[in-house]
Amino acid sequence: MNFNTIRYFLMTAQEASFSRAADRLYITQQTLSGQIAALEKELGCRLFVRKVPLQLTYGGEVFLEYARRFQGEYRSLGQAFQDINHRDRGRLKVGIAYTRGHILLPRVLGEFQARYPLMEVEIREDSNAELLRQLEEGGTDLVVAYFPEAIPGIRTRVIQQEEIRLLADRKLLERQYGAGTDQVIRKLQETRDARVLQACPFLRTDEADLAGYLVARYLKGLKFQPRQKVKSHNLELLLEMCVAGAGVCFSPDYLVEGFLKPDQRKDLVEVPLGKEMSYPICFGWKEEGRTWSMVEKFMECAEKVREPVSRL
Repeated sequence: MNFNTIRYFLMTAQEASFSRAADRLYITQQTLSGQIAALEKELGCRLFVRKVPLQLTYGGEVFLEYARRFQGEYRSLGQAFQDINHRDRGRLKVGIAYTRGHILLPRVLGEFQARYPLMEVEIREDSNAELLRQLEEGGTDLVVAYFPEAIPGIRTRVIQQEEIRLLADRKLLERQYGAGTDQVIRKLQETRDARVLQACPFLRTDEADLAGYLVARYLKGLKFQPRQKVKSHNLELLLEMCVAGAGVCFSPDYLVEGFLKPDQRKDLVEVPLGKEMSYPICFGWKEEGRTWSMVEKFMECAEKVREPVSRL
């Protein structure tokens, strides 16, 4: 057994397929099957149930836990000696949600690459839940995400506080409420209650997204099921539609500030929904003895260039 064997096993467990794992490892399926068979012989038990898709046996699940720890320690060993030898080079794997990355990463990566030109950064974009899973399993070195609770073995550092806003274009409100528009807007700002706009169509994002989950919880608390016109994972698209007067939208403040231009916001009614719809976004990384200096340096670059979201 060696580190390559462990790497082969982990990829096979991840892909649940010898052929897909072999493709990703750039080896033949026959070579991979032979390596796994040799590992099973060495351990004295089957690791996979040979069916489609592959499934881990109990022995495979136990070995998976150890293999992930070995992989993490091996990666930490290499990173530690890069630091000892003052080699600012290697590959840093960063996980982040697509929309947040669209706003945050361009300036951060520019600063980071200017300081450390020999470093390669691999960006992995996914949902919040998937980012946390990848971090726990060692698929990323650092994530930018919402941590609903503490995770054993994971360290976090708050980078920014975000808040969900309710957004509606004034033209939409005037079509719905006519002369009563100003009164409706005042009531909405005073109460922060989406039911004030129950006559309007709503644009919603999926509950698999963090914003969508928080909005669903907020609406459930109000016992309000709005008339849904469009549902999409693409928050930027929903914002564009909201500006065009297609419906009422919920969006994190960082996206409103970073994506919309001033002229797009001039007729937009924006209502922050308060503390209950506010949440911290954190850096998260595995606590494996010592932290790779590149993780710290990336966070330093992010904190240097980040502009705080203005509050209405």
